[in-house]
Amino acid sequence: MRPKFSSIIGLFCLFAYGGALGYGIYETRRSIYTQKNTSEKEFYELVNTANAAGVLGFMDQPFRDAVRDGIMNSKTLQGAIISGPYGNEYAVERKEGIITRTNDIPRFVTRFGLSRDPHWEKLSIDGIRNASVSAMYYIIDYDEFSLILKHVLMAVLAILALALLTMIFSSIFGKPPRIINVEMGDARTFKFAESAAETEKRPRPPEKKEAPIPAQETPSGDHPRGLYSPHGNISWAAYTKERLASELHRCAAFEQDLVLIAMEFNNTGTPFFNEFTEMAVKHFTLRDLIFEWGTQGIAVIIPNADLDQGFARAEEFHAKVLSLFAPRLSAGADLAIGLSSRAGRLIDAERLIFETSQALAKAKDDPASSLVAFRSDPEKYRAFIASQGKE
Repeated sequence: MRPKFSSIIGLFCLFAYGGALGYGIYETRRSIYTQKNTSEKEFYELVNTANAAGVLGFMDQPFRDAVRDGIMNSKTLQGAIISGPYGNEYAVERKEGIITRTNDIPRFVTRFGLSRDPHWEKLSIDGIRNASVSAMYYIIDYDEFSLILKHVLMAVLAILALALLTMIFSSIFGKPPRIINVEMGDARTFKFAESAAETEKRPRPPEKKEAPIPAQETPSGDHPRGLYSPHGNISWAAYTKERLASELHRCAAFEQDLVLIAMEFNNTGTPFFNEFTEMAVKHFTLRDLIFEWGTQGIAVIIPNADLDQGFARAEEFHAKVLSLFAPRLSAGADLAIGLSSRAGRLIDAERLIFETSQALAKAKDDPASSLVAFRSDPEKYRAFIASQGKE
């Protein structure tokens, strides 16, 4: 699965999560507004009922029954307190816990979900002064709120399922990353190192002469003139080592990582090399950190990035290149990419170029993986360098 498609799915999931959250907030606010309006209508119906029943006698049993029936038949009102000339005289609640009593005086409780300001209105009953009614209501309909939460949860689960399916398809159909882990016994090999005890017992192999570093070749056959080569309008291959050394020194001073990426097309020429290099400039942004490599490849220096970040950018660029140039590539051709990083080591440019070239060679030799990264253990690398200095 292409990284671009995965990014689109991820972006869609992000917006969908935002939409589900927005839906939940909107519906909750709408429910609160509706609940308040409904409670006001029911409260004034209760006031009219109390005024009508007061004609038969304020605080007589018919009056009390009318107020109680008004509360019990309401959808939103949870309790009411009737006040008369002598203070709070009568209280009724739908369920226990809405009204409490202090010194036998009824009061509404303060609790999450109940309105902070009860409805209040004076009663108009002949012969009765200072009579009023107040009522408490829940600010939200919990049945409706449960339904809103259920809808939001279903949307979130659907989005999560889509994200998981994308990850599964990406892991199945995507090309898995390949990183060569090297623990420094003999730092010049790509084999997993033996333990320190085993290394001491075994005689050191004879020093092998390293192959020429392909980054130093000049594909155009000309000597460097100016900053950029006419072959691809990128930096000359001969400048790679010097510029890499400078960037390594700067990153070491600021304790930053650095990644070197080398890439070449295998089993094919590159008549579209200029298009390829321009695409690299757009993707990696710094033309002066992109160099010729070999006869049909390029090298890229990425300062202040670790190996995983460099691998991700290389993988994204690999997908872009194949999507554009696939129709023009011969059968079995692919863009091979190798990379290595400083990884906290005091490493020189020649060593980093060598590691990257070896990773690229393995990527070109292995048809199962077009991207190979060289990962070094910094502690074992330091031990290896120390042992070299003692000899």
